[in-house]
Amino acid sequence: VKGSGEYSLVVGSAQRTPSWPDRILWHSFPGYNVVCEAYEADESITTSDHRPIFGLFTADIRAPYLYRSTARVCDIEFANIQAFDLHPADINGLADPYVTFRGPFLEGIGSTVVKKETLQPFWSSEECPVLCPFFTDEDYLCTQTLQVIVMDHDLAKPDDVMGHCFLPLKEALGPSPREFEKVLTLYGQAVGVLRGTWHARMKHRVNARIQHTDKSQWR
Repeated sequence: VKGSGEYSLVVGSAQRTPSWPDRILWHSFPGYNVVCEAYEADESITTSDHRPIFGLFTADIRAPYLYRSTARVCDIEFANIQAFDLHPADINGLADPYVTFRGPFLEGIGSTVVKKETLQPFWSSEECPVLCPFFTDEDYLCTQTLQVIVMDHDLAKPDDVMGHCFLPLKEALGPSPREFEKVLTLYGQAVGVLRGTWHARMKHRVNARIQHTDKSQWR
């Protein structure tokens, strides 16, 4: 949007057309919408050729969760996870990838087994953890999002992040498994694709279960 009128005359010696080039960047969290309803500049401020801008947004929000006891439990199961086109993380041009699963509704971090020297890893259901939320109210779980991180296992230094994506838990709740395919990103750049099947199964509580949280148990 170009400047005009009296302001343009004040800066008549400038070699550029007055404008408001500033931008507002936003991104919706998976499963929650952010919509830009207005994007304007304040034309009354003429102390610079950069017009101050403002935006008006509507956004989905999460209401505070009120715990309700339930006789059911939830198992989040994965199968046939595949990663494609991962970027090399080791000096040999390959990587030793594994997948971790994190979320505020989980008691710890779940991890797959490590796959050695590959950029196209595959994990069967037996190589994936069963995640067990400590809150099992279905209305609450529908508001939660699982963070999925592909890591590179190293022996001599801390493991490296290869990419991550987010899975809205409400997509996995239901009577049957669901397929997913997500672009992995790192620092805003696409670094591969993750595909697989998952299912959040609600069932009646029978006895205590153990959640795998230490990735060393899966190697």
